[in-house]
Amino acid sequence: MPETIDERIELGLSRRNFLKCLSGATVAGSLATYSLSEPQRVYAHSGHVANSYPALLKPKINRKCDPVNECEPTPLGSETNLGKDVGLNIKHEWDDLIRSPLYYTLTGQVSSSFFGAKHDKDNCYLVAGRPNNIISEGSGCYIRFDPNNDDGPSPGDDDLGLSANWITPDNLTLSIQRGANIGTPNWAMLPLDSPPISVACSITKLPGSDTNWEFYEWRISRRPADELIGDHETIGMRVYFVEKVDEWTAYTVDAWPHVFEGPQRPRNWGDLTFLPISKQNVIPEYPLYMLPVILAAGLGVAAVSKRKITRRKFLGLPG
Repeated sequence: MPETIDERIELGLSRRNFLKCLSGATVAGSLATYSLSEPQRVYAHSGHVANSYPALLKPKINRKCDPVNECEPTPLGSETNLGKDVGLNIKHEWDDLIRSPLYYTLTGQVSSSFFGAKHDKDNCYLVAGRPNNIISEGSGCYIRFDPNNDDGPSPGDDDLGLSANWITPDNLTLSIQRGANIGTPNWAMLPLDSPPISVACSITKLPGSDTNWEFYEWRISRRPADELIGDHETIGMRVYFVEKVDEWTAYTVDAWPHVFEGPQRPRNWGDLTFLPISKQNVIPEYPLYMLPVILAAGLGVAAVSKRKITRRKFLGLPG
């Protein structure tokens, strides 16, 4: 049973309201269905793993997807001629990572939403998006981190919670939390005090796509002195989108990883591994068969074989 407001949001206060809100999106969602094999599983909290790739560009975190010529390269980006020396042809600031799908929380099936991560020496850069045409009050993107990757039935004082919530359609608010470390899945709010965290969101079209996306960009310090996620090789992580139904009801639209019980418990999260910063770990060259498969709703079904999805761990979103 849910024990906190966060768990009630995750699991849904009202299944009836959840289904009512979901029904309006079912038709559109069914037109963008995928035949995706289960991602490769290795040991992790939940069995789900994702990689953060060495960044070639420093994203601006400014509510839009900036082209390459407007972005600052990282030292590795300069060393590899923005990836061209290793076979890449990146076109925008989020083109140097591999995106992973989120899952519908009610069914556990792969959704159209995604997240991806990259990093340099000082920062982790995260992007998350879901198909959406308007910003609604109460919606938001939540990320949970277990920097010490030490599992546990409840968030400890090393665990970090971030949320970007739309208080109104014009006001995006960042909240920072620490695990309360009291044996239940509770979080304690922290003062902002100009933290080394930046977030931006807008409804935007990604390059090469006609679909509107609710698109969140994050910059989170990895410097140990900032006491956020640190410079660990592997950390626990959970990312999810929340939609508000009414004044008293909210639910999680989709999430990574997908768990039916205890979503606020670190032992049920996935693992995010930061690959060493070297040209050997730059994302593989995009193959032609993995170019855009998520288009505007109604353009059909994309099928990706198990061999391809496990080899590339790439959802194949446009851009």
